Parts: sequence; C-alpha cells; structure tokens
Amino acid sequence: MKLIRGLRRLVSVLLVLVAALVLPLALSAGWLAAVVTDTDTYVETVGPLADEPVVRTALAGRIEMTLIEQVDVPGRSKRLQAVIGRSALAPYLRDSRDEVTPALTRYVADAAERSVDSVMESSVFPDLWRESNRSAHETLLALLEESPGRSVTQVSIDLRPVLDAAAEGLREQGLLGSRPPGGNTVMAITVASSGELDTARTVYQRIAAVGWWLPVTVAALLVVALVVSPLRRRTVVLMASLSLATVGLLALLVLAARSLLDTGIDPGQERDVVLVVWDVLVRSLWTTIAVTLTVSALLVLVLMLVPRIRWMDRDTEQVGTYTTGAH
Repeated sequence: MKLIRGLRRLVSVLLVLVAALVLPLALSAGWLAAVVTDTDTYVETVGPLADEPVVRTALAGRIEMTLIEQVDVPGRSKRLQAVIGRSALAPYLRDSRDEVTPALTRYVADAAERSVDSVMESSVFPDLWRESNRSAHETLLALLEESPGRSVTQVSIDLRPVLDAAAEGLREQGLLGSRPPGGNTVMAITVASSGELDTARTVYQRIAAVGWWLPVTVAALLVVALVVSPLRRRTVVLMASLSLATVGLLALLVLAARSLLDTGIDPGQERDVVLVVWDVLVRSLWTTIAVTLTVSALLVLVLMLVPRIRWMDRDTEQVGTYTTGAH
C-alpha cells in the first residue's frame, strides 16, 4: 500500500513538473494563436494606434519631409509665386529685401504640414492605417510560414496611401504636379529586417505547430496529477510555486525581447512607432502573465496558511480545555 502511495506521489510530482515547464510555452502559444497569427485580430489590435500621438507624429514627420522634397522651390520659384500670390506670401517675408525663395520654402513647409494634419485628422486616416497594417501583417505571416532562404530585406508598414492622400492637398493648391510624389521611392516604416525574420521564423514555426494543443496539454496534465496524487493540497502548492518561477521567467524573456527590439532599431520616431505596436500586441500576453502569477501566489499563500490557522485553533482549544479542567 505504501509503495502504491509512493508511486502515485512520484507520478503526480513528475506531471506537475512537466506542466509547469510547458506552461510558459502554452501561454505564448495561446497568445500567438489568438492575436499574432490572425490578421483580423491583429488589425483590430493595432487599429486604435491611429489615434496615438506617437504614431501620428512619426508618420506626419516622414510624410511632410517627402512632400517638401518633391516641391522644387528654386526651380519653380516664379511659377510658385504666381500660384501662391504676393499677399499670401507676405507673412513669410521678413522685410521687403528678404529673398523670395526662403519665404517660398517656409510657405511650402507650412502647406505640407497643414495637408498632412488634414489627412491625419480626417476619417480616412484610420482606414488607411488599418489597410497598411493588414498588408504588412499578411506579408509577414507569409514569410514566417515558409521555409528559410527567401531573399527578403525587410517587412514594412506601407505609408504610400497616406502620402498620396496628403499630396492631394498640395495639388489643389498648385504646389505639386499630377505625378505621384516620390516616384517609386519606398515610403514605409520597417517592422522587421531579414535577420530578425530568420530568428522569428524559427520561433514562430515551433510554437505555431502546437497552437492551442499546449494549453490543453497543460490542463490535462494538471487534472491527471490531481487525480493521481494522494496529497492534492501539496500538489496544488507545488504547481503554483513552480508556475511562479517558470511564468516569471517568461516575463523576463518578454522584457528582454522588448529591450532587444529597442536597441536593434535606430533611434528616432520610426523606433517609437515599432515599440508602440509591440507594446499593444503583447498587452494581452502581459495580462495573462499577471493573472497567472497572481493566482499562483494566492494559491501558495492560502494553502500554506490554512494548515497553520487550523493548528493555531487546535492549540487554542487545548489550552482552553486545560484551563477549564484546572478550575
């Protein structure tokens, strides 16, 4: 009988150990399947970022510079003066001796800023932002799911639709011709480079292969461990304690991944956008990690305190009995 009881304890401990080790992968796989691998969910997650000041500032700055570069102020000085008019240009002239070209440059810069702001504040921009992210996500998934070796330099969020929309404002003012601004120049924010894609592909394919099976496996292992164990309370305490360690390690890995992302991108507004997108994507994973750690800590605390409370009550009863008997 003792041998059977010992075997049951050993089996339950082994099952709990395996479940605790697999738990971080299960949480990651569940997050990956629920948020990252589904394009519609991904777009809905990053869609609200269209209202984020960081995103708007970064996009506006890139697009304004591109638009200004497309207006040949020195070469089209006379034509621009005719289009703009002396009265409109007057506020940009410091005095009567001021050269017209610098004033035209300032005027064009302000016009580009107003045009971009108009697009950013319009109801069109959120749709443009979502479509650009949808295209980038579909491209990224296709690359992650294929075999390594394809020659791809990077995956980017295409800003061309936003640029074209902002360019319309300058065309209406006669500052731009009918030709699209920037020609065939790529107007985008880089999401992942080729080196990052190779690393991400390996991790993605291994976790995506198991999908929702890992969370189901962890749950099954725990159920079997509780059924087999002759000491269920200790089994739960063991699982909760191990979960604190393994899920805590997962939290550290997520922090390390963000740090690598932060240092791997050149400083500037583009990095700010990538980091904001990352933070929004992992928000649900952080919520899952926080809930798991909280529940595990509460289980350890409660289940370890319950026996002590019972023991203290028993001592109190014995002291009360002894005192009554003495009288």
